Amino acid sequence: DLSGNLLNGTIPSDMADINVYNLNLANNTIFGTIPPSISESQVRLFDISNTEMDGPLPDDLGFIFSFKGESAFVGDIILSPPFRQFSGSLETIVLSHNKLISPPLSSQTFIANDVTSSIDYSYGSLVGSLPLTLFGVEMEFLNLSGNNLTSFDFTDFPITPNRNSFQELYLNDNLFYSANDFNAFLDTFPYIRTLHARNNLLSGDVLTIGKIYTDIDLSHNLFSNFSGDFCSDVLRTLLLNDNRLTSFFSVSEESCLQVMDSLDMSNNLISSDSFPRFGIIAEVKANYGLKTLRLSNNFLRMPLSDFEDYPQVSVLDLSNNMIKSTVPADLLSLHSYELLDFSNNFIFSSLPKRVNFASFKTLKIGCNLLEGDLPSYVWQAGILVLDIHNNFFTGSLPSTLPASLVTLDVRNNSLTGVIPTDICNLDSFLGEDNTWFCPLPDCCDTESGSWTCGSCLPPPS
Repeated sequence: DLSGNLLNGTIPSDMADINVYNLNLANNTIFGTIPPSISESQVRLFDISNTEMDGPLPDDLGFIFSFKGESAFVGDIILSPPFRQFSGSLETIVLSHNKLISPPLSSQTFIANDVTSSIDYSYGSLVGSLPLTLFGVEMEFLNLSGNNLTSFDFTDFPITPNRNSFQELYLNDNLFYSANDFNAFLDTFPYIRTLHARNNLLSGDVLTIGKIYTDIDLSHNLFSNFSGDFCSDVLRTLLLNDNRLTSFFSVSEESCLQVMDSLDMSNNLISSDSFPRFGIIAEVKANYGLKTLRLSNNFLRMPLSDFEDYPQVSVLDLSNNMIKSTVPADLLSLHSYELLDFSNNFIFSSLPKRVNFASFKTLKIGCNLLEGDLPSYVWQAGILVLDIHNNFFTGSLPSTLPASLVTLDVRNNSLTGVIPTDICNLDSFLGEDNTWFCPLPDCCDTESGSWTCGSCLPPPS
């Protein structure tokens, strides 16, 4: 391992006598090309990431089964034909963040080695269609994120891939646009477990979720509808945020999606009076159940009681919707929230006076129609952020704030009393447009803007 040693120069032209199994030259000032004699060496793992090497790759990489050249090539890698079938036993190829200049991709020139199982050509300059002949017999992992790929080329396919082996696909940050084309590709490889195609131009129907997927990220696309029923025993993460979806997916029965722990459908156009019931099982187990649910920035109107059946949820973001509801005690009971946010809705009445254990790290309930005194459980130890601004809360702040508290926003309420000096220990306090009694804490007079207290009245006699 010679990585990060300020080495300067070129790799010797004669590598035939190198008997090193793992040759790591990453993070040095090495330039020039890879000598063809590398095919005669005993090197198995070769890493030249973050160097200044350039030029074409040798046709024969010998016994190397793991080649890494991430951000290595300052010059253009000229592959002619591109990604040809390397001789040798190359299993892992990492050439991300390079400029890959080549003739137009075609099924004849875009072929992986039969033993290649992992390819990373992410954040390069690939343009046009992705030929499926890239998928070799033992392909397991493919990362082509950050290119300018637009479609799939089924010419001269099928070949003879082991379709059971291909499990991870990353196509983020490209220009894929046809959902039908995309779904046809996925039907060809039904055993993919991890599918990431974030930030493309895919429109139309979201694919029907297969039985095998465990991790799906189709966020930042143009999907508008769902096709088929969503029911999987293994899906854990589903990210569909920042699309144009107008409704939730459908499930055939409440026991579907039992192991899903993260769902993000925020920043869509969903207009719904109810939330689909899924993952409801007779016996709640610690490792099962939805833990992260993000539905912010939609047009939801269902009551908050629709979310009582998910006691494992620790992140619940319903902000910026059209929810008109009271706050049920069961939504707060037996929860330990990292984040509970239903700000910017039409939540009315008062918070429940008593709940059966509730704790929060971040509680955001601003811009609603809530009233009454703040219950004591919102001030318990461990809370980091409390935002109740633009409501109708009454009463006063506690004389001693939780030591954990970092940010407190109580603007535009009907609070009264004395502001505790503890606010000066916070990173931020926003308290104007209430009825405070003088004197204000000293930090309220600073010009930093971190503590804005507003004005105060003489204390009552």
